[in-house]
Amino acid sequence: SGNRLASSSSDGSIKVWDLVSQSCLFTLQGHMDSVRGVAVVGISLLVSGSMDGTVRLWEMRDGTCCSILREHSGGVSKVAASGSHLFSSSLDHTVRVWGSLPYSTC
Repeated sequence: SGNRLASSSSDGSIKVWDLVSQSCLFTLQGHMDSVRGVAVVGISLLVSGSMDGTVRLWEMRDGTCCSILREHSGGVSKVAASGSHLFSSSLDHTVRVWGSLPYSTC
């Protein structure tokens, strides 16, 4: 958010970049397979979806994983956020809508 950008990778990691200095601030690790999508929620929360079937929520200020959502039975291909809702689509042929999200503890 702001002057930060997140990039996902086939190695399961996510890098958070500072756009001003053009440097990597930190690398988020925890997914066990390729990360297919990232989305920013609010000013400091990052959401990632992976082929490992999980959706993870990350605190962008310090890079900690604050929640893991394991409702998909297949790899997560996309994630998106709108208002207080998170959406994830999967190779299990479902789209999940996460309302009043479990990320309230982040």
